[in-house]
Amino acid sequence: MEKLSQEQMRLITTEVIKYLDREKRKRVKSEKDYRLRNTQILVKEYPKLKAHVASQPEKFVSDDEYEMVTGVKISDHELTKYNVKTKHLMAYVDMILEAYQQVCLGGGPSDKRRWWILQDSYFNERRLGMHALSNKWHVDKSTISRERAKAIQDLSVMLFGVAGLRDFLKEWIA
Repeated sequence: MEKLSQEQMRLITTEVIKYLDREKRKRVKSEKDYRLRNTQILVKEYPKLKAHVASQPEKFVSDDEYEMVTGVKISDHELTKYNVKTKHLMAYVDMILEAYQQVCLGGGPSDKRRWWILQDSYFNERRLGMHALSNKWHVDKSTISRERAKAIQDLSVMLFGVAGLRDFLKEWIA
């Protein structure tokens, strides 16, 4: 068996390090995208999640009924745990939204506008679309889109703490 030269070992090591760096960057980017998507999904589905919390599925479906409809044996306890998890999540989200509202309403005009755009887009009973929002605020649709994206970014930081901040640090410094 032939031994590798120092030069060959250096080349192999260099290539392995490059490969590992690329894989790490992919993984970090994937985590960033995942947290962003979580926040976007969370605000888009907020009313449905609140409705789920308000409903009490354990009162409506018996073990036998669920098994008959789905063919899967499940207990009320398992159904209840989803409701409990959602209740805890929504309590946390509501607390973060209240804090974000205070931050925005305590800020400048663009901060206030960002809060009301977020409110009109996702949380009001009658949600407004891009066109209605741009008319209401007398700005271009791109401004509405940018404000929504900034609000999602801000909420991600508030929801995920340091992990959310790390995702956007490069964008804020640039």
